[in-house]
Amino acid sequence: MKKDILKLIGLYKTLLEIAGDKSLAFKRSIFYFIISFFLQGLVFSCFYPLFYYIIKMEVTKILLWLILALSLTILSLFFKNLAYNFNYNGDLIDINCELKLKLGEKLKSIPF
Repeated sequence: MKKDILKLIGLYKTLLEIAGDKSLAFKRSIFYFIISFFLQGLVFSCFYPLFYYIIKMEVTKILLWLILALSLTILSLFFKNLAYNFNYNGDLIDINCELKLKLGEKLKSIPF
């Protein structure tokens, strides 16, 4: 378990190093994904009481849990959209291009 956590931390540091000057946008994207997934988990936790009150036929509580689940879903989608801006904003393309250029420079320095 501890080794897995250390591997994840190492992967995160490697990704930050790869991101270079875009690391702040990458961190923000990861943060928004974490918030989005947490909210999505809260939506799933709303299903049990929702189904319970559907079986009990208590309409006011059904509406309460349904509105809560829908509002959490909308918030989750909002944060997921913010997180995906890292991909669609061109930052990911810039990082990929920089990596290709660095690889090309290293390949040019190899003697044939």
